[in-house]
Amino acid sequence: MSVNKLLLEEAIEDSPQTHNFLTVFEEDAGLVRQYTEEFHGYCQQIQKAQADLASATHGLAQLMKKYSAIRFPLEKEDSYMTTTFPLLAEYMDEISTMQQILASQISDTLIYPINRFLSADLEELSQLQNLYKMVSDEHELAVQKHMKLAKRCSEKQRVEAVEEVFQMRKKQHKTALHYFSAMNLMQHKRQFVFLEAIAGHLQAHLSFFKIGSDYIEKQELETVHSNTKGLLLCGQRELDLERTRTSDLVGSIEESCSDAVYQPEPLAPPASPSSHSQHARASNPHLAHKSGYLMLRSRAGLLQTRWDREFFFTQTGNLMRQGRRDVAGCLLIDLAEPGIYAEPCDADDRRHVFQIGGPAGRKPIVLQAENEIDRDEWITAITNIVVSGGGFTKDTCASLISTAQQSQSQASPSVQSQHSQELPNKEKSASSAASKDVAQAGGFDDSWFDRVPIQFDLPHLTEAEEKSAALFDQQLTVVDSKFSVNYSVRFTGSMEVPGDRGDALVARTIRQILTARAVHNIFKSTDYNLIVSDRGIWLIEPQSKLIRCEFLLEDISFWASHAENTRLLGLICRSRAVDDGNLFACFTFECDSAAEQVCASIRQATRIAYQAFVSRKSEADKKKSKEMPMYHYLFQDEAALLLSNINRLPDMTPTSEEAPSAQSAATQPPVTESESDEQQQPAA
Repeated sequence: MSVNKLLLEEAIEDSPQTHNFLTVFEEDAGLVRQYTEEFHGYCQQIQKAQADLASATHGLAQLMKKYSAIRFPLEKEDSYMTTTFPLLAEYMDEISTMQQILASQISDTLIYPINRFLSADLEELSQLQNLYKMVSDEHELAVQKHMKLAKRCSEKQRVEAVEEVFQMRKKQHKTALHYFSAMNLMQHKRQFVFLEAIAGHLQAHLSFFKIGSDYIEKQELETVHSNTKGLLLCGQRELDLERTRTSDLVGSIEESCSDAVYQPEPLAPPASPSSHSQHARASNPHLAHKSGYLMLRSRAGLLQTRWDREFFFTQTGNLMRQGRRDVAGCLLIDLAEPGIYAEPCDADDRRHVFQIGGPAGRKPIVLQAENEIDRDEWITAITNIVVSGGGFTKDTCASLISTAQQSQSQASPSVQSQHSQELPNKEKSASSAASKDVAQAGGFDDSWFDRVPIQFDLPHLTEAEEKSAALFDQQLTVVDSKFSVNYSVRFTGSMEVPGDRGDALVARTIRQILTARAVHNIFKSTDYNLIVSDRGIWLIEPQSKLIRCEFLLEDISFWASHAENTRLLGLICRSRAVDDGNLFACFTFECDSAAEQVCASIRQATRIAYQAFVSRKSEADKKKSKEMPMYHYLFQDEAALLLSNINRLPDMTPTSEEAPSAQSAATQPPVTESESDEQQQPAA
């Protein structure tokens, strides 16, 4: 039987048939409400998922933009990720905007009709249902009370009973009319409320697809997509090749490794040719380099000793040690010292022990190898290094510098006469080429850099040194500088160099230090404040304000920034520890700002120092002739240093105050073109 609607005309009768029909409608309304709540739950999930998708896409776009700002230790500077990711992030951000618009439209077209149907129509129907039941019960009670009146009841009781039935029946009739009407209307609303929600949802997606279609038609997006696919294909091919090479390499290594490789020592006497070859290595008289793990004996108390396993290696005549968690090795012993020897010994009832001894009174270093072959190789390598003098000593350095300077002095007249006829200001490329030619004429080669040790950090101050070290704030009051600029830098390393100037020399030193840091897995540098003043350059600890290193202007022979990485700076300074002043060291830094700014500040500090020198010289000229010896004592050395430095500055129109500098500079010998480069400002 098909029931279309409740008859409002029968609401006054309140017949059983009407109640039966109403029960069917109420059951249907309950099912509709249950279905609507479940439908509403899925709609909310769709809206939340779309909002989360838009938020996640926006967050992903922001993270992609941060990729180029993150300093990945192994990321290449020219990686396509640093250029492609920010571009793709812009498109991802636009996609997130479109997704946010779609989420907003879903909320308006899908969620709102269902919310309205639940909160308005079905809730109103539920309230009318409760009210109808309550009024029907009250009407039934009023009728029962009226029917219980006795024949001899008073007129007043009869009137009150009739009035109560009248009011309850009237109320019940009106409530039934509204309730039946709501039931009938709900049957019509249910026909389109769900269609309205789904149609709105489709309309929102159609709008989203239309916006996306217009967005896809952009030519630049298609180009970016094609380029990205090309990068993916290239990257996939490289990955496949690398996977194949790695797999082949792993297989070849596994095949070449016998069980003896994993054994700390042979379990049986050597019988195979490979075993004989391993024993032959111990007797190799030319073994001059060795590395591997050893056990080092040290004191653990007054009567106890401890053995620690560390990595040892030989480098430029030194025996270095490095813990498993250390980022760099430290010096254990200088094998170039006189009296150093290595020999087997007995200690703590352990096997394969040897010691490195020295002159009388020096405590030997006791080490333990895994096997006899390894011990003999260490003894052979250390003995060969000791016999060869350690590979590199200061005497070797001094002799190389002396030979280089003699060759340079023989070649410099022709070079100077050739360049003195040219213009003083040349392009940087020509200047760099001239510097390279002069370096080659001096006899310097790349083998120098393979023999010189590298210092990756400044030595740590002891407690006594920290107490005696001057604070920079106090030092400023003593120096009374007229010019001071502060830069944030990181010290990357220093090493002795075979010359006092040259862009090529600085670039070669920076490359050597950075390569050594990569080989030794040193990725962390110490931060310092580099103060450039007209009196010198200081390295200051940011926290303690202690002066860790000081470079006077007269000791700085050259400074330059790296041609390829503008944040790398190199300073070549003369070592005051050598009497003849022929030993130079290059200190390299990584600047937070452009290194050329530091170079410009050093040039300006040099000009200010020279102007101060000219002013003091002018005042000294006014003194009597009897004061000339004192004048000579005060200014002879400073004049030779500063005038040679100013003579190499770029040509400038001299002011009235700088006129004496031009006259003084004219008395100096001509200089090469490489020495007049703006980035080459030697002061010694």
